[in-house]
Amino acid sequence: MHAKNKYNAGLYADLNCIWMASDLIEFQLCDKNYDCENCQLDIIMRNLTNGNHNSIKRNYMLSETGFIDKIVSGIKNINYQFNLLYLKNNLVLKNLYANIFYIGINPAVFPLMDNITDIKEYMKRVYFTRGQKLLVIEGDWGKVSLTVPLNFLLLDKLNWTPDEIQSKKWIALIVVNQNEITDAKISAEQWKVEKSKLTNMLDEYRECCLKIKSANAEEGTKLNFFYELIGNAEYQKLLEHLFNE
Repeated sequence: MHAKNKYNAGLYADLNCIWMASDLIEFQLCDKNYDCENCQLDIIMRNLTNGNHNSIKRNYMLSETGFIDKIVSGIKNINYQFNLLYLKNNLVLKNLYANIFYIGINPAVFPLMDNITDIKEYMKRVYFTRGQKLLVIEGDWGKVSLTVPLNFLLLDKLNWTPDEIQSKKWIALIVVNQNEITDAKISAEQWKVEKSKLTNMLDEYRECCLKIKSANAEEGTKLNFFYELIGNAEYQKLLEHLFNE
């Protein structure tokens, strides 16, 4: 360990923050009360170093945060639509007539969904009960399942490709009772709060990128997707939280 690292290690040892002591990031005060498991900086550093606290495994252009800016902008540009019913697990309904509805994915989470390669549905069954899987979404980052927050009868599935589902958002046509919707829906205020939490989290990741020393490199690997920044496991965990509350 060179002199500067020794100095840093001594200075921050009592604070129990590996990354501040390592010379991989500039000095900063911890605003997470040393809760490393929920620290965006710790998540990024563990992914970029493969657990090696002495060096980043390759050179990244972390100052190029355009991929995060694009996600944040995309989410902020999605407005609450009063003709839709927003459900838990980031699903939405649109009434066709009587108790027949389209069911789909909340448009506000699509900007966060990187590099979708395949969608597998569980629509061989006719009747879905609360907590059952509706879809499995796959990408280069792994896969995540979507579970339903209400009971319903499947009338017809819409056979879209991954790109088409993101643009048209409807997955299937269903029959559902009003009391099921009442128990599963979220209010407009809840929707706005959850959307704000998501963009605030992404803003924190952007700020973390700028604190890491390799961000100043003139050349390096440009990150194009959010899962490349935080790692496949953390990205899947995030999507699991969004789709399976």
